[in-house]
Amino acid sequence: MTQQDFLRQIASGRAEGVWLLHGEEEPMKQETVRALKDALLDPAMAELNCVTLDSPAPDEVIEACETIPFLSERRLVIVRDFAPFRTKKADRKADADAEDSPARAKSAKKDPQLERMTAYLGELPMTTVLVFWEAGKVAKNNAMYKAVLSAGGEITCDKLAGDALNRWIVERFREEGKICPYAVAQALVFVSGREFALLQTEIRKLSAYVGDRDGVTEADVYEAATRTSEYSVFRMLDCVVTGSEAKALELLRLMLRAGESPVGILAMLLRQYRLLQMILVMQRERLSAQEISQRTGLSGFPLDQYIKQAAVVRGGEVRNAVRLILDAEFGFKSGRLPEKGLTENVVLQLLELRHRYRTAK
Repeated sequence: MTQQDFLRQIASGRAEGVWLLHGEEEPMKQETVRALKDALLDPAMAELNCVTLDSPAPDEVIEACETIPFLSERRLVIVRDFAPFRTKKADRKADADAEDSPARAKSAKKDPQLERMTAYLGELPMTTVLVFWEAGKVAKNNAMYKAVLSAGGEITCDKLAGDALNRWIVERFREEGKICPYAVAQALVFVSGREFALLQTEIRKLSAYVGDRDGVTEADVYEAATRTSEYSVFRMLDCVVTGSEAKALELLRLMLRAGESPVGILAMLLRQYRLLQMILVMQRERLSAQEISQRTGLSGFPLDQYIKQAAVVRGGEVRNAVRLILDAEFGFKSGRLPEKGLTENVVLQLLELRHRYRTAK
């Protein structure tokens, strides 16, 4: 099951047995373990009834699971980086040979401790909750993986995106006692990015920022949330296309002072203009918003923002802007243009380009 499903299961009072915690998102695993501790353990006895084992032998795991909880109903055993989950090439070859010939399977070398471990999972005491915490994803053809699924279940902590990420944000704000409309969740992702740990911090920060208010607004996100470099470039482009020269240059200088690479800024600016170019072409072809979303990979709040920009630019202006940025990149890479002042000159030229198209008859 997903991490979100498991957290809902914990909230309903069901968290018994053996679990495999794996996937790409480590902060999500940390959150899951914290939720388990809060649900299972009395804070006064938590240190005595929770043990973490790093790369243990199977017998060590069994011994920890057999220990009786101290003045508590449950004991939590967390096993990190358990070797049997990491199948070796020799093991995979033995498995392949076993599939080819039952006789070879009988002669394949067995690990007595591992066999005892897999058999033990079905005999786990009701007082113990056992969690295998693995870095990255575990292969589904792994014998230990199959044994855990047979005796318990898995919790997948994969990177969230799209609707799943927005719902997660709404739910986390609810846990902080704040109402977060779906559109505000989209705005937070647009401004702060999709990095899980950062979003956790931003949710707590914004919840404190709004104080006694029940809900979080888009204005709160724009005012207080941490901005990614990509969003800062988007805002700079927004200032360029609306003719806010001073603000565009101020945003650029802030990025440069923060250590952003001038060439990196140009690359992000080029991507923004190319997205605008794609949207303008698709609008001329009378494609629907859904079709534009599918082709650009944008949806919801971010797509709305780009469509607003597209409404105030002209096709020729965007084509020339793309050419201008590409020329600047080539000039730098060929050694013809220095890095110092590169992005400032490009932004000034983009502002001049915008002015020419607005004043043209």
